[in-house]
Amino acid sequence: MRIGIFTDDYYARESGMITSINLLRQGLVEAGHEVYIIAPRPDKKHPLPADDHVVLVRSFSAILFKGIRSAIPTKKEYRKIVDLELDIVHSMTQHNLGVLAYKVAQELDIPHVTTYHTMFPELARFYPHRVVILTFFTKFLYGKWLGIGNQVAWPKISWLYKVPESDKKDFMRDGWEMIAAFGEVCDGIVVPSRHMGKILLPHQEFERPMAVVPTGIDKDFFDGERTRSFLRKKQLEVAVIGRVSDEKRVSTIIEAQNDVDNVRLHIVGDGPELPVCKTKIKYLGLESRTIFYGARTRKFVRKILLKSDILVLASLDFDTQGMVLLEAAAAGTPVVYSDKKLAKSCAPKGSICAGPTKDHLRQVFERLLSGGYDLEAMSVYSKEFAALNTYQLFAAKTVSFYEKLLKNK
Repeated sequence: MRIGIFTDDYYARESGMITSINLLRQGLVEAGHEVYIIAPRPDKKHPLPADDHVVLVRSFSAILFKGIRSAIPTKKEYRKIVDLELDIVHSMTQHNLGVLAYKVAQELDIPHVTTYHTMFPELARFYPHRVVILTFFTKFLYGKWLGIGNQVAWPKISWLYKVPESDKKDFMRDGWEMIAAFGEVCDGIVVPSRHMGKILLPHQEFERPMAVVPTGIDKDFFDGERTRSFLRKKQLEVAVIGRVSDEKRVSTIIEAQNDVDNVRLHIVGDGPELPVCKTKIKYLGLESRTIFYGARTRKFVRKILLKSDILVLASLDFDTQGMVLLEAAAAGTPVVYSDKKLAKSCAPKGSICAGPTKDHLRQVFERLLSGGYDLEAMSVYSKEFAALNTYQLFAAKTVSFYEKLLKNK
């Protein structure tokens, strides 16, 4: 099978997190399929190695969201993609390259699958101004190229200046209507979790085949010998990995740390809230118990996981799956999480659902330090759980969905 995967973020291959695109590609290739990646051409500071199965198209910097590039392919690049004679196209985005995937699928008369990775409308809670501008652009894009502009409500002009709290609920609802409309012009939809599917379904006007296919991990990569025993010298080493932003609630973890002695944070990642978190650490006098590493590679993430007692993910109503939870499980690192909807991504006996507040996290920290959890046993359960969530299984489930759509085309 010849598969085209359209993605906005393939060039961010060493961001410290394995993207689902890279994992899917690896699994598909190992299973004997031919996979082509269609992605924006990165800037000169981030060159990609030559790869005859990666088609890079003209792009420009998406100013609204740092590190993201928007693709505007030339006619020549479009013809190059069509000439690949693909059997199926799979868009990992509902923006520019998603529209390109739709056009290619229409011309070749092949199925188009789209995966919803991000709860994009929920960004309105944290970055309303940016999301308003992007919504205007997306509505124009959908109207011009997909013919579904009338299904999407225009944001209020006043929202360009400020989105009142009383309007945010309506704004997010309209956002879900918008991205759901994209799914209606596709042949099939993939979501990484059931809760993502449940949120998306009520906004769809027409039913489309939907598959829940959790992203798998490279368990062998994250597996390894722990560099320290659990709770050595009664010190709780806590890994916090991912984007440092409002939606990830790193500040809440810091506030919980401040209430408990013998807790040290290892924060790996970059983001808009990094300066705020550093200021808070200094203000609270926690410099000796907090290390900021910035954005690092996958190898460094593995190193931190293997020397930490737990991983903490404090996000609420935002993550679709929480890939770092599975990566920690593969490393045998128990996890503490705040959003009960992420339970499917955690080992039942290798994780702790702490609850949403800093006091919930504080209570878990205190119980861990007092020996209330058997971290050694939780580590074993975590690795067993990771073995059931490999990228090979992820690819196999995705291919099964492809094959069903091909039969119905």
